[in-house]
Amino acid sequence: MKKGLLFIISLFLLILSGCILSKTPNTNNVTMKVGEQKTFSVNVFPPGSSYEWTLDGSPVLAPGNSYTYTALARGHSLVVRVTHLLGMNKQAWYISQEDPITELLNSLLYIPAGTFMMGSTDYWSTIPIHQVTLSEFYMSAYEVTQVQYQAVMGTNPSYFQAKYGYPGRYNYPVDWLTWYDASAFCTQLSAMTGRTFTLPSEAQWEYACRSGTTTPFSFGSDDEQLDNYAWYGENLDTGTTHPVGEKLPNAWGLYDMMGNVWEWCLDSWHENYVGAPTDGSAWEPDIGTYRLTRGGSFLSEDSWNMWSSSRNYCNPSCKNNNFGFRIIEIP
Repeated sequence: MKKGLLFIISLFLLILSGCILSKTPNTNNVTMKVGEQKTFSVNVFPPGSSYEWTLDGSPVLAPGNSYTYTALARGHSLVVRVTHLLGMNKQAWYISQEDPITELLNSLLYIPAGTFMMGSTDYWSTIPIHQVTLSEFYMSAYEVTQVQYQAVMGTNPSYFQAKYGYPGRYNYPVDWLTWYDASAFCTQLSAMTGRTFTLPSEAQWEYACRSGTTTPFSFGSDDEQLDNYAWYGENLDTGTTHPVGEKLPNAWGLYDMMGNVWEWCLDSWHENYVGAPTDGSAWEPDIGTYRLTRGGSFLSEDSWNMWSSSRNYCNPSCKNNNFGFRIIEIP
């Protein structure tokens, strides 16, 4: 009888005082990739308490017991204060950023040596179809992001960033950079790591994009499936780039090889493949001022821009909000 009475009294005091019973995540230190979303929450007794969430001391809109946070660069603190009848309890998390350079290096995927038929008969710029034999290499699974570019080069040139009214764009592909900027990134990353990085040659890019296929797209020939693999003009109504890796990858695990941003390649532009290298190397010497881009972008309205064989070019000094790049490493 006494034990039952004590339990009732304890329960009554608990109701009056309020208590954070548990939290999610249940650790105080949380590591997140920049741009990653995670829901932080507390389980409170009794219900009906009020909540105040702050990020680095500034209030954020989260009227309930949970807050969905999108990770920003560098470290940040997230605190929730729970006010109840007799006072207040609080819970805090320290959120640290996964190193962007490590993230980039960890994303490199092995691309096996092999032979494929490069080009198509559909356009004058993609003929003649010719056999290319390549050595193995590694390619970044994603387009280089703004935070990765910032970590290596110390600046973010992108049009789609907070500076220009587009907040939370750290995990979006870096854009508004020239061929020279993309090449300089590879040079700087190589110096920082003691490894050799470069832009892909056009042949390496197409070989990786095809991922063993011979169809117009790496997933087949059906335009209706393109929405599952690419952000492009027909399915992107926001008029901007999109976070990397949101669509399906190709068979070799590479994301956004179609759409999002055009990707700079190493080669100079040649109007067709007459005399093109057959060993996967970049086509040099430079016979003109233009450089290759591949893969289409969020502005591309024609699906053929996303074909594995499609080609584009621009002056190497050209900057555009739908131009980006990915990197390769030669073992």
